[in-house]
Amino acid sequence: MRYFIISLLPLIAAAQSSYEMLTNYHLAAGDFTAAVRWAAKEPNAERSTELKQAVEVQRQLALQVALAGAERAQAQSDWARMRREVARALSADPGNKQARALAEWMIQRGIVRPLRPTLGRERATAEK
Repeated sequence: MRYFIISLLPLIAAAQSSYEMLTNYHLAAGDFTAAVRWAAKEPNAERSTELKQAVEVQRQLALQVALAGAERAQAQSDWARMRREVARALSADPGNKQARALAEWMIQRGIVRPLRPTLGRERATAEK
């Protein structure tokens, strides 16, 4: 798929600036942080703001889809799918309380080990 996208780059570049093209590429790959970074580099301030807003909308949609999928997987006891969906939600928004709560729930049940050492430390300090 990447080779197909790369082969279309000259055609897309004719209609878009290189920053816009790179923003869209990272957005399609689900790398929201890189997409915002490239959108900020767009020289046209108005277009830069539009790109950042588009990235934020896509981030929120990805987060909602991932959280809904995680909750469905939890209801069906499909732990592998729940793990994937929670990881997708945390990659879209690492600070999301609902995604962190689901990750913590999986850690407490022994479904997964802590995603980061800090999650375990936070829990240990909260219990004291």
